[in-house]
Amino acid sequence: MGELVTVRRIGWRERTARAGTVGCETPLLYPAGPPDQRLFGLRLAFDLTPRPRRARLVAVFVRVSLDDPRSRAVLMEADGVQPASAEGLQEHRFGWFFGGFDRRKDPGTRYVVKAVIQAPEDLETITGTVRVDASIVRGHLRSRIDHATMRDPAPLDLRPAGILPTAAVRLCLGADIERFSRFRTPEAAVAGQRFAGVMAEVRERAGFDEAQVGLERSGDGQTAVFPPAIDESRTIPLLVEGMADALARANADRPAQDRIRVRVALDRGHISWAANGWVGDPPIVVRRLLDSTAARQALADHPGADFALVVSDVIYRDVIAHGYGNLSPRAFRMVHVDIPAKNFTELAWIYVPAVT
Repeated sequence: MGELVTVRRIGWRERTARAGTVGCETPLLYPAGPPDQRLFGLRLAFDLTPRPRRARLVAVFVRVSLDDPRSRAVLMEADGVQPASAEGLQEHRFGWFFGGFDRRKDPGTRYVVKAVIQAPEDLETITGTVRVDASIVRGHLRSRIDHATMRDPAPLDLRPAGILPTAAVRLCLGADIERFSRFRTPEAAVAGQRFAGVMAEVRERAGFDEAQVGLERSGDGQTAVFPPAIDESRTIPLLVEGMADALARANADRPAQDRIRVRVALDRGHISWAANGWVGDPPIVVRRLLDSTAARQALADHPGADFALVVSDVIYRDVIAHGYGNLSPRAFRMVHVDIPAKNFTELAWIYVPAVT
């Protein structure tokens, strides 16, 4: 997490004021071409929150500066919000500009940028910094634009050969917020932040550092891919216990319309990393299980529950059926998930925690 600050000169002195925060996801580096071409994809994701509450962003500039001038960006693009311009192609310093200075437009608060970097053959580690600048409108009738910069640029220190996820059998967890569309845009942003905090707490409770987890985010959900060769008999009960505890705290003393209720799915199988994300059956299976009528109905039938868990048959047979942790096999019921439009048919098991 970084801070956005404004700097004002008063006489001979400079005065800084906090203008917002920048949430930075762990940078991701992956192969983007044959090894002899030394091409690596760099993915950076940020969530910006302006301050005060009624302030809003009108322009955002994401800047990358690589330490080795022989490294250069050969391709620049963005997901979601599209940049108004990009600069620095074929250079080791490059960036994306979003929005403009029209006070009526709102470019949003989440930014995902990607670059393909060509690195020299003798470079073992790609290092540098990332900085985010923003222009923020304050006030309504007599509004003004403040220009803010990141107090401390985020460091980059990525090893092209070592950071790449290897193809392996891995546990995959997916989670979606129930009825996310009921939130208006400001409420959705808050709900999304609360949800992200819950999921980070769940992974920490299970003993994972965020750098160990491959994370893909959407507006109302997440898919997490865990390291290979973990002890699922310990990890899965901890994930479920952590989900119950984290959601209980997040929903405590909140009115019904503000509660976060979550569908959760687990599967395991062979997964590999490609330029556009994780590939293999488990990421697909967890998405299908989350979208299934059985999972949605389970939450609808238990309005007091904070979450419903649906696991694939292989997870049930290998872990749940043996009663590890506090998970009783009798608390799970078998369902057939059938989604003809997706050519998907699987046996699964659903668990909804008892409401006390």
